[in-house]
Amino acid sequence: MKQFLSGLQKFFFRIFFISFPSLILLIIVLELGIRAFLPVSDFPDTTFHPALGNHFLSNQRGFFIKGMHSEIRGKFRINQQGWNSPHDYTANTPLKTYRIAVIGDSYIEALQVDYDKSYPYLLEKYINAEETMLQDVEVYSFGHSGAQLAQYLNVLRHVTQKYQPDLVVFNIVYNDFIESLHDHSRKDNLSLEYSGESFSEIMPRPMNTLGLKKFLRKSALARYLILNMDIANRIRPFTHFFYADIPQYNANVNSTYLDKDLSFLKNMIEYVFIQSLNALKPIDARLLLILDANRASIYENASLNDSKIHLFQEATKATAENLNIPLLELDPVFRETWKLEKKKFEFKFDGHWNGYAHRIISETLKSRIILHLGNTNKKSK
Repeated sequence: MKQFLSGLQKFFFRIFFISFPSLILLIIVLELGIRAFLPVSDFPDTTFHPALGNHFLSNQRGFFIKGMHSEIRGKFRINQQGWNSPHDYTANTPLKTYRIAVIGDSYIEALQVDYDKSYPYLLEKYINAEETMLQDVEVYSFGHSGAQLAQYLNVLRHVTQKYQPDLVVFNIVYNDFIESLHDHSRKDNLSLEYSGESFSEIMPRPMNTLGLKKFLRKSALARYLILNMDIANRIRPFTHFFYADIPQYNANVNSTYLDKDLSFLKNMIEYVFIQSLNALKPIDARLLLILDANRASIYENASLNDSKIHLFQEATKATAENLNIPLLELDPVFRETWKLEKKKFEFKFDGHWNGYAHRIISETLKSRIILHLGNTNKKSK
């Protein structure tokens, strides 16, 4: 018995006085080494905004880096209002200026490209370069990673009250629908609960992990593993050793959700769109929808209808038509472009749009906006 207790004491002694300090020392050495010799990704710090939920702190600069060799390197500029944009936003619209607000998730946040290379800013740049415009156009972008369709409604209400845009654009991607439901949504977003007959809104609440995330953002080692190396996705192929069912994704939608009852879908989309139109009425603003393409099906030369993803597309299109909301579908735009140029629209190490896709979208949207404005005379000097 004495030998057992003596062995146990030695074991704990080695753990607490040799192994644990050695581990701490290793972490410190890695932290200092990575800070000194590797291009570590920055990530904007966040806080909880009582109306918007998770939100960037003001006035931050840095580089979002992904990939072992910095394959993705986007320069970000978080403005005074907490959005990634070249502009600081003002409440009052300048004279002879048409203001557009683009609302979306990480595709509009667009940390993967330089802040002046995302499509909202390119749209502004391209439109204002047209000599036929009678008025200037300014485009404010309101994108935050993890937002979804219900959260777009929440942001729209904030934007209409504070900035009074003439046009609001919802940039919709396919995971926006399921993740709008409370059971599948982040707590720090507005989410919807469905009773079977009607929807109720659940306001954003602080995440319990906010403090941990703030701590990890200060560590170069943590940022390098999580952002640069994208460690979560790198180990995903090995999770089949521990889990019987590994989630499969189609257009960033968990495929298991596609096998469930989606009868609520059209009602949910209708609810969000009607509430959005109601919020825009007092300022006499318009709503425009953009729906992402199923890029995987484009590369495989498959029809969008070959996947259940088309249910989201059909429900969005039908609801938009019923409510007379213009809809720009990127699927036909990207398909035609792919046939001609055979260049992919996202980064190899990241599913988000690359600079090429942002340029295509801005050029396509530019034509729609100019047509909408109907300006054909020379811009006044």
